[in-house]
Amino acid sequence: MEDLSLHIMDIVENSLRAGAEHIAVRLVDKANHILVIEVEDDGRGMNEETLKNAANPFYTTKNGKRYGLGLSLLSQACEDAGGRLRIEKGRTKGIKVIASFKKDNVDIKPMGNIDKTMRVFRALHPEVHISFERINT
Repeated sequence: MEDLSLHIMDIVENSLRAGAEHIAVRLVDKANHILVIEVEDDGRGMNEETLKNAANPFYTTKNGKRYGLGLSLLSQACEDAGGRLRIEKGRTKGIKVIASFKKDNVDIKPMGNIDKTMRVFRALHPEVHISFERINT
């Protein structure tokens, strides 16, 4: 994927497939030159095996598919930019994806048009509450 907004789009699409009614997307721009992308939903979530293997490109829960590239590509993008990917259970249900990147790393991907990406999701899925927040710390 060419930019980080496309990775966010992939995660939000996964949340929608998991039946999420609420999806929170946060961009946290930290003073220590770290960018964190958090996507949390209230969908079906993942069992322990799926959580453990979610970033493995040869593991997928989608019927008819042999590969699950979305989270594995995001994990690689994080590592390339000196960060890491974490996937954990949400506060109540669902999951939370946390991707961190060193902003001053030469290999960090461009953000892309995140505002447009979020507007498209809200327009296509008015039944789902999709929040977007930028935080500077």
